[in-house]
Amino acid sequence: MKTFLFLSRAALILLLLITFVGCSKDDDPEPENEESNIPPEFRGRNVEVNPKTVYVSSKSISVSVWDNGNLVDGDIVSIYVNGERVINEHELTRTKHTVDVDLKYKGYNYILLYAHNEGTSSPNTCAVEIEDDKGKQTVVLNAKLTTNAAANVVVE
Repeated sequence: MKTFLFLSRAALILLLLITFVGCSKDDDPEPENEESNIPPEFRGRNVEVNPKTVYVSSKSISVSVWDNGNLVDGDIVSIYVNGERVINEHELTRTKHTVDVDLKYKGYNYILLYAHNEGTSSPNTCAVEIEDDKGKQTVVLNAKLTTNAAANVVVE
C-alpha cells in the first residue's frame, strides 16, 4: 500500500511538472489592440492626436527625432511609446537622435511628445521618423506646455 501511495504521489508530481513546463510564454497569445490606445490626457495635459497614422510591419522599430521648425530654437522633449519614456529631456537639433524601440502590441500603439519647453518660438515642433524593415515614415508633432501631441503606430 505504501508503494502504491508513493507511486501515486510521484505520478501526480510528474504530471504537474509536465503541465507547468509545457506552458511556455510562446503559448500565450500576442497582446493586441484593435483600436487606438492614446490616452486623452498624459501627465496633467490634454493629448492632441495627429490625424496621420503610421503603419509598420514589425514590432521592432527605430524612432528618430529632430527640430522641424523653421529655426532650431532650443526645444526640449521627452518621447513616450505606449506610456514608457524612450527619450528623456532631449534638446532637438537638425541632427536626428535615434533610439530602437520594441512595440508592445500587434495593432495599435502610440508615440507621444511631451514638451519641457517651447524653445524661443512656440509651439515645440518635433519631427518623428519611424523606421521598420520596409522603410521610413515621418509625422510632425506639435506640443505646448499645456498640451501633448501623439500619433498612432499600427503593427500590421
